[in-house]
Amino acid sequence: MTRAYCETCDWSYEIDDRDERPVLDRAMIEHHAETGHSVVAADASARAANERAAQDDRTTDRKRNC
Repeated sequence: MTRAYCETCDWSYEIDDRDERPVLDRAMIEHHAETGHSVVAADASARAANERAAQDDRTTDRKRNC
């Protein structure tokens, strides 16, 4: 699953299939064109990897502070 969301307002858009990516891209462009807001897209695997990396960073920081 891939989700796009606005960093400024509560706009978001989700797709389940890679074949739908052009639809998501278009929705992101339209939201930016209408509002000027920045839009971010992330698929579920990328979000999971980012969360793991953030957790690893927190663990490493705690070890350094000991």
